[in-house]
Amino acid sequence: MSKIKIINDKGEEEEIDAFTEAEVTAKVKEKEEEFTKVIGEKDETLKNLTKEKDELVKKAGDIKQDNPNFAILKSALDKKDKEIEDIKISLEKDKEERKISGLITKFTRGNEELEKKIRFHLENSVAGMKSDTPENLTKKIDAAIKLSQDFGSEGIFDGGVGGGGKGGDIKGEGNGGVEFTAKEKALGAKLGISEEDYKKYGPKLK
Repeated sequence: MSKIKIINDKGEEEEIDAFTEAEVTAKVKEKEEEFTKVIGEKDETLKNLTKEKDELVKKAGDIKQDNPNFAILKSALDKKDKEIEDIKISLEKDKEERKISGLITKFTRGNEELEKKIRFHLENSVAGMKSDTPENLTKKIDAAIKLSQDFGSEGIFDGGVGGGGKGGDIKGEGNGGVEFTAKEKALGAKLGISEEDYKKYGPKLK
């Protein structure tokens, strides 16, 4: 562990324990390996479910609809469709959480209280922001981080807890264009204002 300085909720500078760069790298790698294992297992489950569904479809195709067994097969097929849909949704959540976890770990450097704040804002303040692409997910995390520490217009790793200095932006994933405060974006998200709206209308949305 090492010591870093942050601005606490009272606006005062505070020194806290934090992971060293080597510890951060090791922690991110450890979490990545855990997610890779879980996602791999679910991918295999999805593959097996899809195979089972194909077999049921083939059986159903060989039986006439007035056959008593057709209803049984149809029910089994519907159940299999539900299982496949559930595992797909679970997989997408795991893949999203893998990225969220990695970025938060890099930023918080082991500060559990700060991570709780960021995750609170992810689940509440910026819940309406899109996360359907890597870029949108990064922007959403960035907004949650800003709200958790009120960094104003600074982006992820620009400074403060996670940066240790300038120049640490995520590759090509800065906000760009007109910069709004995180609180403005959070409010806009609740009102259905998209990132594209901010770019199009600029300061008029303030």
